[in-house]
Amino acid sequence: MWQLLLSVCLIGSLTVTSAQITPVSSAAFYPYGPGTGDILDPPIDDGTSGAQSLSTPFPFFGNTYSSLYVNTNGDISFGSEYRGFSPVAFPTTGKRLLAVYFTDLITSYQARSGYIYHRETTDAGLLARATTDIRTAFPAEHGSFVATWVYIATWHDIAFFSYSSIRNTFQLVLITDGQKSFALFNYYLTRTTRLAQVGINGGNGIHFSFHPYSRTTNLASLPTWTDPAVPGPPGRWYQRTDLATVGGIVDIDACLSNVCHVNATCTDLLPPSPDANCSCTTGYTGDGRVNGTGCTDINACSNSSNPCHAQATCTDNPAPALDASCTCNVGYTGDGFANRAGCTDVDECARGTDNCGTNATCTNTPGSFTCTCDTGYSGNGVNCTDLDACSNSSNPCHAQATCTDQPAPSMDATCTCKDGFMGDGRVNGTGCLDINACLSNPCHANATCTDNPAPSLDASCACNVGYTGDGRVNGSGCSDINVCLSNPCHANATCADNPAPALDASCTCNVGYTGDGRVNGTGCSDIDTCSNSSNPCHVQATCTDNPAPAIDATCTCNVGYTGDGFANRTGCADTNACLANPCHANATCTDNPAPALDANCTCNVGYTGDGRLNGTGCLDIDTCSNSSNPCHAQATCTDNPAPALDASCACNVGYTGDGFANRTGCTDVNSCSPNPCHANATCTDNPAPALDANCTCHVGYSGDGRVNGSGCSDINACLLNPCHANATCTDNPAPALDAICTCNAAYTGDGLLNGTGCLLRPGPGFVGIPLALTLTCTVVIVLSIVANVAMTFSQLTTLNQSPQVTSQIKTFAKQAELPNSPTAFQTPASFATLPTTKIV
Repeated sequence: MWQLLLSVCLIGSLTVTSAQITPVSSAAFYPYGPGTGDILDPPIDDGTSGAQSLSTPFPFFGNTYSSLYVNTNGDISFGSEYRGFSPVAFPTTGKRLLAVYFTDLITSYQARSGYIYHRETTDAGLLARATTDIRTAFPAEHGSFVATWVYIATWHDIAFFSYSSIRNTFQLVLITDGQKSFALFNYYLTRTTRLAQVGINGGNGIHFSFHPYSRTTNLASLPTWTDPAVPGPPGRWYQRTDLATVGGIVDIDACLSNVCHVNATCTDLLPPSPDANCSCTTGYTGDGRVNGTGCTDINACSNSSNPCHAQATCTDNPAPALDASCTCNVGYTGDGFANRAGCTDVDECARGTDNCGTNATCTNTPGSFTCTCDTGYSGNGVNCTDLDACSNSSNPCHAQATCTDQPAPSMDATCTCKDGFMGDGRVNGTGCLDINACLSNPCHANATCTDNPAPSLDASCACNVGYTGDGRVNGSGCSDINVCLSNPCHANATCADNPAPALDASCTCNVGYTGDGRVNGTGCSDIDTCSNSSNPCHVQATCTDNPAPAIDATCTCNVGYTGDGFANRTGCADTNACLANPCHANATCTDNPAPALDANCTCNVGYTGDGRLNGTGCLDIDTCSNSSNPCHAQATCTDNPAPALDASCACNVGYTGDGFANRTGCTDVNSCSPNPCHANATCTDNPAPALDANCTCHVGYSGDGRVNGSGCSDINACLLNPCHANATCTDNPAPALDAICTCNAAYTGDGLLNGTGCLLRPGPGFVGIPLALTLTCTVVIVLSIVANVAMTFSQLTTLNQSPQVTSQIKTFAKQAELPNSPTAFQTPASFATLPTTKIV
């Protein structure tokens, strides 16, 4: 059932109306799409066009094929359809492919996600182009090649499967003269979201060819790629396809070049790969390549595979060994392996193998032991000495006492106060105290007594803060100090001395001033009425403080504002510069906020300029200017007046379309449709602005070639009388330019005037004709033919002045070795110019 549905779809593809797509503009691409006679395949995923019959068999890898298949996934196959979508590497068996961009493509996503056009053609113009392309590409090998048939397949704006927004456009052109064949791979846009195969595959697993960018990320550069060895436009790759051995290869053993490490095994890869696989031998790891990571010994002691106990040292055994040796660390005993006896601690203290001192205690630890000095001793446990309780860090005695250490195991000392001090001498006891001379009150009531340290037995007296004197009861005593005498206050402040024990005075700023009033402080400054907290002015006004004792300020509006400036009165309002009408009539005025005194002028929609009366004003925007002209190159642009921002486009004489560059544009009016030429003439459209076409009669025809003119009529070669007088002439139909000559009854020969002619056939009992009679008859016949040829030549020249016919007549005359001028046959004297070899 599915085969029937597929057949219906494929038959339907022949009648699908082509979508209105715009073919790409590329020097490499042949014409395709709407108006070219292309078949447009229906939308499908992993589909095929079905067998496309060919009017001319196409040679491919030593065979010729009368049909081909255009497949969705960027390839043409021979012999059978191919729906594969994975770009397998060439060579591959059983598949005869031309892979222009073979990968997973789709045209049926959301109804339509690409277009596949194809057709065969024998159009004279395309055959001439194909001939030129092959001769230009291969001037030495195929300089005389003449194309007789072309097949064009184009994948236009086609999507990747699952990547519908990423599109590709490419083309495959097949060319043949019936014996040699070529393929042109043309690229306009290729993406590399998926890898693609580009090349040809003979199907026998041996012969193939592929593009150097095939199956690489360089595929995106195909549209700009040029073949360094073959001349052609960017984006084109040439391949000859008819030879049975095209692309044949010989496998080269990559292992002969020693690509693998000395500790690796090398395995050569099958063609087309030029490389080899490198595998490290047992006991080694790495990529195995000389220019890679090579092969390194597998370390059995690595964290993931370490076989040793936690208290053992692991030593890897060299390759090809895959194991390691385990040795218990110092202080442990055992075989060292985690899954065997492992490593157990050795008790050095119990075995007596420790090195602790006589006055120390040994303590076993995992894998080792410690030595600790006994009480009253100090050291590292190996060497222990009596601990000196009088050492700086542990001295128990007061700073004014003498310390004497007591022998171990005692950890104490004896403390004795020095001369002039009294107490138990210990830091944590009564210590050693100086004898206080202040207990006898030698100082004034407003003085402080300070005992002088031992061995001194007196005291010092110092007047308290705010007083002056020697401080002693039997001296000048202590009196209050008047701080105002040193003028600590600002000139605009009042000073009041503070009673002792104060050493300062109070400074109070006078009316209208503020500050601490002190000379060495903030002093007294005029109260600023303009300060933030008390500023009486508007936010757009300048505040000026009035000098003390005044406590108010003056307010002045800033530039661009007007008013009394006070926040609680009229304040300050912005001056509107638009009231002076500085802008053009077609512009909008916007006042610039103060302090600006001017305004912005903006031209209305459809106008351009600075918008100002005294500037460039506002002019209509010309949409037809070079930078924004919306019209096609062959259209005339007319700007639409403002406020319109567009223009009108009209195609020039000889062109048709809407005139817009981004729409249908302007295309040349094809004067060959409808065809004004005769059925036996070729029509060539004259490029615009011409509205007519040239008509040229085909070979073998004569006339002006036009339907409404003289048309094209067959050239009658018998008018040139190429036959013998005793022969009948039959014109060969065009395109032939010659005739058939048949000797009449009783005559024999080839019938040609410049051949054996026609001689009488001998009858029964014929004994021969005298030689004189034969010569006489021959001369008469020749003279008659010459006279007829002269007349015919003149008549034909008069009847048809076509250069082509005249040339053909001259050619015939030359072949007959007759004079070119008809007048040469008008007098008997001209017979002397005839070649004597013709008189036979």
